[in-house]
Amino acid sequence: MLTPEQREERRNWLGASDLARVATGLFGGTMGVIAEKVYGSDWEGDANTELGDWSEPHLLDWAASDLLREVPAGAMCGRQRLVEHPDKTTHIRATLDGEFVRSLTANLRYPVEAKSVGPGQLKVWSEDEPSAYAIVQINAQMDCLGADHGYIVAFLHGIGKRLYKVQRDAELCAALRARARYLWTTYIEPHVMPEVTDIVSMTEAHALRLPKFGLMLGKSVALTPAHGMVADLMELAGKAKGAEERFHDGLSNLMKMALGN
Repeated sequence: MLTPEQREERRNWLGASDLARVATGLFGGTMGVIAEKVYGSDWEGDANTELGDWSEPHLLDWAASDLLREVPAGAMCGRQRLVEHPDKTTHIRATLDGEFVRSLTANLRYPVEAKSVGPGQLKVWSEDEPSAYAIVQINAQMDCLGADHGYIVAFLHGIGKRLYKVQRDAELCAALRARARYLWTTYIEPHVMPEVTDIVSMTEAHALRLPKFGLMLGKSVALTPAHGMVADLMELAGKAKGAEERFHDGLSNLMKMALGN
């Protein structure tokens, strides 16, 4: 999990995960990213974050053993590194979970992103393709490195480990750079929040039209019908918990109003 100092430092750039949120609308989407850059964030993570932090080195070890099996001598797999985009006008930096270095002399470097995928997320992953969020994230990392492909190593709950090779999408990367420049110069650098009309358009369009790049949000790619049922149940359980919490909050507020507090 990030320290308070690291969270504060991240306000100075747009990361690969920030761009994935912008593109997909997940985890607060564009509005959440802008608010965190303008006002900061005190979110310290949750149980899923803790599981991801714990599983990351194990997944990277497994990926390294696979990637280094048939490669030239001198190839190596590095660990976490912050990479700044060569086009500094984008204000993009990517924190790589891992890095497959095929050749230091030829500067052949490829990002490796580690993911722990819980039951509720299985519907947007498949045997052949990671989620749209992960694909956007790894493309942003590839764009920073100048790599033509990257890797996503994932542990799929109830299924096992998977290593995906993702080719760089030049059109998607160009769209991410353009969106990053726009958000930085329009909102983040001047420290202003969007107008209501902008908020509506961001909510509806999520800034990028992912189907254009062959990515569909929430597409049903559950690995088996059973996994699809598990994902549905997890989603329903989350909604039920949220509804129960809102009910108790509302009841508490009504009691306070009745008592004159």
